[in-house]
Amino acid sequence: MRVKSCRWKELRICVAASSLFLFCAVVQGQDASTAAPSSSPASEREARPEIRALADLIRDLQAQVQTLNSQLSELRTEEQRTSEEARELRHELDLAKTHIVPVAQESASTVQPAAQAPSPIAVVPLDRWSRISKQGLEFASRITSEIIAVHVEPEEHSELLRAAWERYVDGAFREAGRPVPKLLTVPSPYRFVIVPIIRYILDLSEKHPQRRIVVVIPELVEGAWYEYFLHNQRGRLLEWMLQVRGNERIFTVSAPYYLGGHPNSGNRPTRTKNS
Repeated sequence: MRVKSCRWKELRICVAASSLFLFCAVVQGQDASTAAPSSSPASEREARPEIRALADLIRDLQAQVQTLNSQLSELRTEEQRTSEEARELRHELDLAKTHIVPVAQESASTVQPAAQAPSPIAVVPLDRWSRISKQGLEFASRITSEIIAVHVEPEEHSELLRAAWERYVDGAFREAGRPVPKLLTVPSPYRFVIVPIIRYILDLSEKHPQRRIVVVIPELVEGAWYEYFLHNQRGRLLEWMLQVRGNERIFTVSAPYYLGGHPNSGNRPTRTKNS
């Protein structure tokens, strides 16, 4: 780009010099014609076409100079744009060197097969007994045999949850010959829900440094997308806080329960408006 601009500058100088030379020749011709008043009219008529031709040539040269100036300005603009793109590419390259490459090198590690590691501990937060809670416990039972259901107390559903737990959970697991999940109530004198669960999960991870903690979050999924914002706010907040305050041995899993069945299963009933 710089070589092209230099060539254009040289051409511009040559054209300007030639135009100046022709202009001086014309001026000298005019001076000579004025200095010799005794010349004949025939010689003056012969000199005028040459002067007009030189004037036309000078105008053409000036037009070419203007064209070259416009082309030179375009080349300068393109050179500036190219330099800006080069700076952006250089910035992205520096970012890749300082952040992306170290992260990729640090995240490279050898996989550990499940046979060489102990089974994880599943933690299922519950507020009440429902089909949503049932979905979370059933999914947790397929991951591991050690399940801890965490309920924050005081809550208005504490007594109902204990009664439903003995009726629907204890008997079912004993009949299946599986270890019964543990129902743990966490005290919360200020009626906080998320913070006591986070604190318990972090303490559990610290007590078992060789095991992974899988937090199964039961969620309700309804038909319309805007109904999602009416539910699952605690679940999203719990997942986000675990990602911020947790460690590499704590995982979060969503256990969705579709109200009325999955939309793609074909068994979902349609809603009808009351007349």
